[in-house]
Amino acid sequence: MEPGSASSGARERPIAPLIRAAARGDSIALASLYDETAPRVYGLLVAVLRDPRAAEDALVEVYGSLRREKRECPDGVDPLGWLLLRARERALALRKDGARADAARAFPDTTADALDDDERRVVEWAFLGGLGDRDIAARLEVSRERVRALLRAGIRKLQNSVAWRERLASSLPGRTSA
Repeated sequence: MEPGSASSGARERPIAPLIRAAARGDSIALASLYDETAPRVYGLLVAVLRDPRAAEDALVEVYGSLRREKRECPDGVDPLGWLLLRARERALALRKDGARADAARAFPDTTADALDDDERRVVEWAFLGGLGDRDIAARLEVSRERVRALLRAGIRKLQNSVAWRERLASSLPGRTSA
């Protein structure tokens, strides 16, 4: 079954045994697991990544990691939920890596070095990721006031950075950096 295609509507097989067998290296079980679950996993990945091609790549990584890492679904945990959680974690990691790459292009190294990890993350998410303080607070599990304080501190440090000033000056109409 192609990623994203509709399921047949028939009752799916239990996937916990497929996950266990795939983790032990059973290729047929991995293929069956993929057939049973790929449309849902792919849908989640597209929703998180907002890019069908990136979602396809992540889909391959998710199923490949089951075999490589030999991880099985813990007893008492919904196997589909566990698989979807793994997919979501992978998608968020890819988004974070993408934001870091964007930040590296957006902020020269000397500028980025001025920020501590939390400030950098908040500035990246706010300005490059387009997230609001409520979303950032939820991700960091801190108050919105803390997010605002980190953002203010990060911006202040960036404004004081020579590289930031040069970049800002060169981006203003009629100005060139010296």
